[in-house]
Formats: sequence, structure tokens, C-alpha cells
Amino acid sequence: MKPTVMTKAKKIVTSKRFAKAVQKVINRHDPMGLIAEGAPADEYEYQQAAIMRKLPACKSIHRLQAMIHDEFCHWFNPEKAGPREKYKQPAIDLFRLYKEFQKTS
Repeated sequence: MKPTVMTKAKKIVTSKRFAKAVQKVINRHDPMGLIAEGAPADEYEYQQAAIMRKLPACKSIHRLQAMIHDEFCHWFNPEKAGPREKYKQPAIDLFRLYKEFQKTS
């Protein structure tokens, strides 16, 4: 039986390998500057979990960018999270990463 799109998406977003890759992307961009200040690698684990859970519903980089921005606004407040534009490159990187995992899963 061929897996459904949602089954495949769930498999991707719940995989440890994908979680590790997402963590690397978020930490590399370090939206709040916490990693640069010496925070542990799992500092953004709550934001990461929310992003991973919602990522399959984001069908464009623009929508993913808005969702990532919304998550950081929710967890840190809009002033600290900064403008939506700040989340464009993380969205591009995460969108590409997800597409790569879709091809190989």
C-alpha cells in the first residue's frame, strides 16, 4: 500500500534525523541571538517542535516565513521577535530541507 501524503509528512516531521536537521537550521540562524550568547543547542526546542508540527501545512516559503515569525512572536513577544523579513532565510532553508526529506522518505 502506498503511503498517503499526510502519513509521509508525519513520518518526516517525527523523525529524529529531521529534528536534528531542523535544529541545525534554527540554531544557525539563531533568531533571538541566544545560541551566540552561549545557550544550549536545544534552546529553541519548543519553537522547533511547533514549527515541525505545522510545517507540512505550509505550501510556500512565504507561508512558512509567516508561521515561523508567528511562533517566535508567540514565544518571545513581537518586539523581541523582530520583523517578519528576518525569518525569510530560515524559511527558505527549512522549506528546502523539508522538500529534500520528502524526496528521500
